[in-house]
Amino acid sequence: MATVLVEKLCGCAKKRKNWKEKTECDTIEVAISTAEQMCEQGNTKFCKKHKFSHQVDGNCVNIIMEMNK
Repeated sequence: MATVLVEKLCGCAKKRKNWKEKTECDTIEVAISTAEQMCEQGNTKFCKKHKFSHQVDGNCVNIIMEMNK
């Protein structure tokens, strides 16, 4: 099992039904793919205030939110 953890949900992300603070995945590869898709959505589709990126930490993939510059 692997986990995608969202460091902090902004108001835009909270409105998205597929964005949760914690998502369980079968493998680390699936977790990475899920995090990449979530970051892509956040960066291009619904949030212009923040920038999303991800980091792998063992069996966890952390999605990090930063303010756009």
